[in-house]
Amino acid sequence: MNTTEIKKMNSVNQESLKNRKNSSINKKEYKAEKLANLARLCIGNRTLVQFSAESGLSVSFLSRLINGKLNSKPTKKSLNRIAYPSYGKAQNNVTYLQLLEAAGYHLEDEQVKKAVAEAQNSVPEYARKLSFSISFMIDNLIDSNEIGLDFNIQTYNSIGWFVISSMNLRILCVPIICEESEVFEKKQMAAVNFMVAVTTQKNLDKYYILTNQENFSDEIKTVLPKLPGIDVFILETFDYQKISGRKLVYEDN
Repeated sequence: MNTTEIKKMNSVNQESLKNRKNSSINKKEYKAEKLANLARLCIGNRTLVQFSAESGLSVSFLSRLINGKLNSKPTKKSLNRIAYPSYGKAQNNVTYLQLLEAAGYHLEDEQVKKAVAEAQNSVPEYARKLSFSISFMIDNLIDSNEIGLDFNIQTYNSIGWFVISSMNLRILCVPIICEESEVFEKKQMAAVNFMVAVTTQKNLDKYYILTNQENFSDEIKTVLPKLPGIDVFILETFDYQKISGRKLVYEDN
């Protein structure tokens, strides 16, 4: 074997070693445990069944994911659904980029950058407004000392209503964030959700309906009867930054 052949063989061996090394690195890039921990944070205090309904991902898939038992890394589409479930965002400030990184996607890849931008833009306007409104409502409750910094939120019926628990208080809120043309339909939904929540949830202390529509208090009274021993407050936010509240007053009060 001459010198040229030896150099050629060494070059082939080095390239082969480099490929094996890169292959090994790529396999290690999928950090199953880290992704599982991030997914748990995304889900937060929701059950797998609730998050499955909100994200469109199966319970079995989510279970394997949070237990680090997926055979391969999830697709970018699945990670997008985890980062941006139907009501707006993951809990605990987990980002789509963090999920991508833990799953082993190269963040410098132009396709990944494009996917991130598309995912952020794909969040429905309704979901954005609802998410913002809930955040401002919580800030308002904290500022008014109705709840402390240590609180828990439990969502129901795919955000038909939610319950905030803090400082031995349980606060019910039925959010109705919609367009003006949808008020008639949404007020019916709000009344149904409110009645179901009141009859199924125990030990509730306060009752709120959160809306972005003016005069919604007059509209909701046409479909929601006065309930003995329950004072309902309408929380209004028109710019998704400030919230004002008023007690729902019926004519016989």
